[in-house]
Amino acid sequence: MGTGRTQNEEFVFVVDAEEQTAPKEPTIRRWQTGLAVLCVVILVGFPLGCRRSVKKQASKVTEKYYTGVDGSGYGISGDLDKIDEFCGNLITVANRYGQAFSNETQALTRAREQLASAETASEAAAAQQEAASEAQGLSLAMEGSGLLSEKDEEYRSELYSSIVSRCTIISHEAKKYNELVRKYNSSVLGSFPGSLFKNSVGGALSEYVP
Repeated sequence: MGTGRTQNEEFVFVVDAEEQTAPKEPTIRRWQTGLAVLCVVILVGFPLGCRRSVKKQASKVTEKYYTGVDGSGYGISGDLDKIDEFCGNLITVANRYGQAFSNETQALTRAREQLASAETASEAAAAQQEAASEAQGLSLAMEGSGLLSEKDEEYRSELYSSIVSRCTIISHEAKKYNELVRKYNSSVLGSFPGSLFKNSVGGALSEYVP
């Protein structure tokens, strides 16, 4: 008795089974394309993500320059603004006496301009030192001139004392700020993968050293 199939029918059956088990070419191509896209996403996304992370950490440090390391909302930048304000008031008092202190007021004005144009912490520190020095020169010239009224002499003394006081406050604040800067420069930019993005994020942060 036969099976009811001819030899040709059995051959067709075998061929059909092989076709069913073999991967279809379009499916393989889609898988290869998907893998290629995934590789591109990883290769592009990883460095971009790392760079954003490095910049974010840098921003957190520089933010303390404005808001204070202790989170008080009043950092080195705010104290520099007060120094600039006191220097401006000292110039105003000096100008009441004509050209008597013109050399000193001009020097202090240039120092204030330098302070206003500072773009980095190190530039601001140098400008602060210059402004404090010129403020001292103007204050001493006014004090020893004998020209000031009693009220102006008292105001001069208060203004210069306020400048010195702010410089002292900045000195203490700068120590804590510089610790954050050194930690960022060494731990983030000094290690992988942060070191790869050092130039693209602006390089190492500068310390504030008045």
